Amino acid sequence: MDISKLYEKAAEMLKKATDISGESKIEISSVTLINTAKDNVFAGVNWKRLNDSFEEEATCSETEAIIQMLLAGESEIQSIVTLTPDQKIPARPCQQCQELI
Repeated sequence: MDISKLYEKAAEMLKKATDISGESKIEISSVTLINTAKDNVFAGVNWKRLNDSFEEEATCSETEAIIQMLLAGESEIQSIVTLTPDQKIPARPCQQCQELI
């Protein structure tokens, strides 16, 4: 899939996720889409949530998308797009996600 189409798809997913988070009062921080060498797309969403101790925790959307990809038996990333609600351009993955990618 062309990177611009992946970006458009990520923007659509971010809008849907933001709408859902507004209704549920759960904060969203990012959406990631991965396009693999086999031209499959995998998604991850980072929802900030409270754990059993009422501490805020979150998993990176990049990690979530990579897990989905690996569970499907794929491991070769062709392109990746991460978007956040407050930016109009793709976000840079954190250091931990960069190492994982």
